[in-house]
Amino acid sequence: MAVAQRFGGPEVPTLGLDGEARLYALLGSISDALITVDERGAIESANPAAELLFGYAAVDLEGRSFAALLADPHRDEYAAHLRDFAHGTSVRILGTAREVHGRRGDGSSFPVELTLTEADLGERVLVAVARDITERKRAEEKLRHLADFDALTGLLNRRRFEQDLDKYIAYSARFGTGGSVLIVDLDNFR
Repeated sequence: MAVAQRFGGPEVPTLGLDGEARLYALLGSISDALITVDERGAIESANPAAELLFGYAAVDLEGRSFAALLADPHRDEYAAHLRDFAHGTSVRILGTAREVHGRRGDGSSFPVELTLTEADLGERVLVAVARDITERKRAEEKLRHLADFDALTGLLNRRRFEQDLDKYIAYSARFGTGGSVLIVDLDNFR
């Protein structure tokens, strides 16, 4: 049985997996999509989470342009970043998590948080870590709606009404147009 030494701790059994097999087992258990991209911008490898996220088998991803996994307008932007990487130019977005739109094998798009980093594995590669943020975006939209609309009536709440009214008054003052506001008071409305 192989063992690993923890920093300052006892030896721990590695359950019989050594080297590359252990690494593949660890990468396969990660819930985020992990994709390696060569200097030409082609996908070298993808973990099982990437297969699920983008709707392709790993063998179908290998050799495919990484930019093809992104929806417009991000596809062209990332194709330019990949060209910069191929020419040895620094890629300014490395190490920064960005919200982009991914594109699945069925053509549907979805919001994804994407981070690119560079690694030297004997040759330069980009490592892409992608996470589906669809649920987070839905929750954010629900919070925005709750912040602006009355739950009972579905109408703009007082805060949002006053914000919009201030905008219209400023517009009217700037362009010399008029306007009117109709206020209806409903007694005992709750």
